[in-house]
Amino acid sequence: MKRLAITLLIGAFLLAVPAESSFAAQNASNTQNITFPFLDTINEVYTWSFPYSDDFFRTPSGEFNIEMARGSLGLAVSTFRSIEHVVKPQYKTYLTGAGFRDLAAFGFDKPTTADSLSGIIGSKKIDDVTVIAAAACGQGYENEWAGNLKVGKGDRHQGFEKASLLFQKHISKYIADNGIKGKKVIWLTGYSRASAVANITAADLIESGDYEDVYAYLFAVPRTTKKPVAYSGIYNFCGQYDPVPGTPLQSWGFERYGTDLFTPSQEADPDYDDLKKAADAVCTELTSMHFHNNPELNFQFYLILEFMGEFFPTSDDYVDRFQDILMETWTTPDFEHFTAILNDAMMDVDTNNTLEDHSRSVFINYLSYIAAQHVGLDQKQVDEGYWNPDESVTANLVLEHRASTYVNWLFADVPVTQLLNGSMDCRRITFLDDVSIIVRKDDAAGELATPLIMKNGSETMLSIPSDHAYQVTVKRKGSSVLTYYDEQVSPLHLMPDPGTIYIATANDAKYTLHLLPGEDLPQLTRADGSSLNAPAAPFDASPVSIMKSELNSIEGSYLTLNEALKIASFILCGFVLLLLWCFVIFLIHRRRVKIGHQPYSDWYVIVPHLLCIVTFVALTIFATLNLYSIINARAECACIAMFFVFLLSLRGLLRNRTLRNVLFTIFTLLFTLWLHQYYGRFILSPSVIANVTVYTIIVGILSWLAAIGFRKRKREQE
Repeated sequence: MKRLAITLLIGAFLLAVPAESSFAAQNASNTQNITFPFLDTINEVYTWSFPYSDDFFRTPSGEFNIEMARGSLGLAVSTFRSIEHVVKPQYKTYLTGAGFRDLAAFGFDKPTTADSLSGIIGSKKIDDVTVIAAAACGQGYENEWAGNLKVGKGDRHQGFEKASLLFQKHISKYIADNGIKGKKVIWLTGYSRASAVANITAADLIESGDYEDVYAYLFAVPRTTKKPVAYSGIYNFCGQYDPVPGTPLQSWGFERYGTDLFTPSQEADPDYDDLKKAADAVCTELTSMHFHNNPELNFQFYLILEFMGEFFPTSDDYVDRFQDILMETWTTPDFEHFTAILNDAMMDVDTNNTLEDHSRSVFINYLSYIAAQHVGLDQKQVDEGYWNPDESVTANLVLEHRASTYVNWLFADVPVTQLLNGSMDCRRITFLDDVSIIVRKDDAAGELATPLIMKNGSETMLSIPSDHAYQVTVKRKGSSVLTYYDEQVSPLHLMPDPGTIYIATANDAKYTLHLLPGEDLPQLTRADGSSLNAPAAPFDASPVSIMKSELNSIEGSYLTLNEALKIASFILCGFVLLLLWCFVIFLIHRRRVKIGHQPYSDWYVIVPHLLCIVTFVALTIFATLNLYSIINARAECACIAMFFVFLLSLRGLLRNRTLRNVLFTIFTLLFTLWLHQYYGRFILSPSVIANVTVYTIIVGILSWLAAIGFRKRKREQE
């Protein structure tokens, strides 16, 4: 799944049902369930039954139908393809089972490019109308990823629009090739990139007037246009904290055509615990694992997106300064982890001033830190149920964007109005101090709530739904100034609205906040009911300041870019001195041999090589465990360590020309080349320590075998 995690961050980043839409009956008559396996994330295949009914098309597209949404999700995932060919696309299974004929696939057998597209089209006669089903492939499309990053300077996302024109061309050709006349409607669906392509396609086909109706049920939909129109019949299903629907950035002016519908989130929905139980029932049946979410990861991802919005305030700025760099880095085969892609791309951006240079440095350090947290398997997230240690790092990172997550929500046994029309806004209160927080619903006698409470370094952050009343008890230690600020946050708007900061002198005691929907943050009250005098002022929290605060609190537990460069410079100087020392010894002994002394011991060759090997093996381990966002570091160090093994074996071959040494020298050279490719493509995971341990053992064994070549020559001479 090449680069899936970065889509969650940048490449590729929400509204109630409008008046003209309504919710139709949840169950259509004559519904059949079509079962097939689909690919979720890296090599994870799940089997599920998706509904279909001809009645989907007997009601106007403006009447939302949850069963049609579920069936559309089935058609969307049926087009998924796997790079590793773990499971074939299942569109034939779904469409043939639904009675569609004359299936025409396109693009699946061709090399992918930034502007290519693959998908499936089929048709079926229902009453006096021909229904045309068209779905593009939304996963496993390899090089098409580059098109996701091509925002352009027009009113529409350039990459998505170009793919949409290709999609429309295939649809027109299908209609002509099959001689379809008379009344026709079209059923469009897609997932991720394919959903953005279908979003533009649906808008264009509605405008064309060539169809009796257009049904477009789309999933994980990126933003597509700066001139959105709420077309009836286009439904965009988005996870509130799925970063993909957050791109391109809303602050750049991008939105979607049609109606946006959002699944629940812990951050914004007061009934999330009950909704999560319903999703868990589906997840257990689908994956044999429990449903989980990760609000801490959501916060980190959106903080990164907020940084990008601040660093590139307009889409034109992004295009001029970053688009080409990011696309080039994206297609570099040596990069797999999203932090490495962003790190390398950001390093190449020309900064306009010292402030931007500082912001970039903080951002790169933050990338290294969060990669360390996730690759190192943050036990706190595991204990709180936010991180599933039984799944890969990538599977956890892309949790909100996984097709299985959308299946869990859409098939949950929850009334559709509650499932897709719930709260979107949350209130984020950040205490610039380490405090303890207890939250109850409504009042002191209310039940305990389970909002998101995070420790961001020395700060304590509380995220709580905005449309519910809560009582928050805050306990702090010591007597000092207590500073806290209040913001309104919504995935509808990437950048939080400007908030309010409060500053008060507080003692070692408990304080209470009575939060009411739609009202400003009240003053903290003491146990006796009196209020703290906390003057308020406007405040706008910068993502860079939030990142820096967290980094400062954990200083010494991760490696910053500047520190890494200093260490690299020190090691490089030592390595150069070592080489000079070896060269001097070589010259001295060569001169002594010429005047009659015995040849120098083989150890004068072996030991310097072993010192170099040990140095670069240590650097490989260090880079793997600390320089998470700089993949080239470990690849180059691993390759150089093996290169010295090759040089050692070559020196042994020159002193002892045997078949064994010839074969071993060739092997070490080939292994060096392979190792560079492996480490360049190595995907970080919690098993990284085991991997570098195996690497160290292998290099040690090969070094010993290389040294044996020298000893064998000495025995023969004796």
